[in-house]
Amino acid sequence: MENIYDLIKQRRSVRSFKPDSVDDAVLKRILEAALWAPSAGNTQARMFYLVKNPELKKAVASACFDQDHVELAAVIVVACTDVEAMRALYGKRGTTLYGICDVSAAVENLLLAAWSEGLGSCWVGNFSEQELQKALKIPKRFLPVAVVPLGYAAEVPPSPARKSFDESVVIL
Repeated sequence: MENIYDLIKQRRSVRSFKPDSVDDAVLKRILEAALWAPSAGNTQARMFYLVKNPELKKAVASACFDQDHVELAAVIVVACTDVEAMRALYGKRGTTLYGICDVSAAVENLLLAAWSEGLGSCWVGNFSEQELQKALKIPKRFLPVAVVPLGYAAEVPPSPARKSFDESVVIL
């Protein structure tokens, strides 16, 4: 197993993909890593839509305000929170915070697992929830939180600059 700290530092947001398909066994491992993320009260109130169909990928890219790299990925994951389940358990805070955090934790697991499998990915947050729900026939109870295109990277960008530890951490 690769050192987790190295994996975290090496992962990049990839926006250029090869046309190669991704094996279903690899996709299953990646999605299982997402499912192992923590969730508020262990509710696991999230749903993942795996999009392989070219017409649906085009619709997802359109819902992402025509971000071309989304459609060009071998597969797209649309990660959603179950707002009804979160509202029932935690009220408004469940829908406005806990559900979003739970899906975000799962997406980070997914990104790291994809990178460890040799796949590139990119966390896309700029999209129309309504267009995604309509295109993929996602029930209203599931709110899209993130779109993640996955595939073999055609190009890996260089490491981005990071703020220093002292600029980002306050020790009290």
